Amino acid sequence: MDWREECVELVQGELLLRTKRNPESNKNKRYLSGQIYSNNKYLYGTFEARIKPNPRFPGVCTAFWAFNKNDDYWKEIDFVEIFNDSSNPNVLTFNTHTFYEQDSGPSREPSHKINRRKVPVDFDVYDYNTYRCEWTDTEIKWYVNDTLLASNVNINMHDSLVVVVSAGIREPLRRSPSVEGFPSEAYVEYIKIKSY
Repeated sequence: MDWREECVELVQGELLLRTKRNPESNKNKRYLSGQIYSNNKYLYGTFEARIKPNPRFPGVCTAFWAFNKNDDYWKEIDFVEIFNDSSNPNVLTFNTHTFYEQDSGPSREPSHKINRRKVPVDFDVYDYNTYRCEWTDTEIKWYVNDTLLASNVNINMHDSLVVVVSAGIREPLRRSPSVEGFPSEAYVEYIKIKSY
């Protein structure tokens, strides 16, 4: 997949992230899609977005998330991943990831620590919904439409992170590309960040 500026637009005051087949497709870049990053990094706060996800299911995951990368690790909080579970569209995913580089002799092997919450929901995930994450030095809580759906003790998310909204390719399209359902769009009505 290849992230392209041409796949990001403002349409009637909303952010549009378009996903489409790459006309110059090669094995690693069969699709083009849009994503945006914050200019600033944030350490703790409330992160909220009102999103209508890309409807291409299974295969496209609309995500609101944050990360930090350096030579030793990659840290990530997924405020929400919509359609990341390719078996059920009504499952939302809330994660924290840490990828550490570990010295194992001549090659450095990554070590992945994940705390994943897959939450089945009974509302229309294809429509606009408000996704919010409250991140403090002690706890991370995930809400949808003001309802608490998941929480974790904050063990190692104590770095400033860049905030991202994206529409990424997932299974089965990674292994079995298809033109069906493309182009397709995700919409973001707003993003609000309140740093503590």
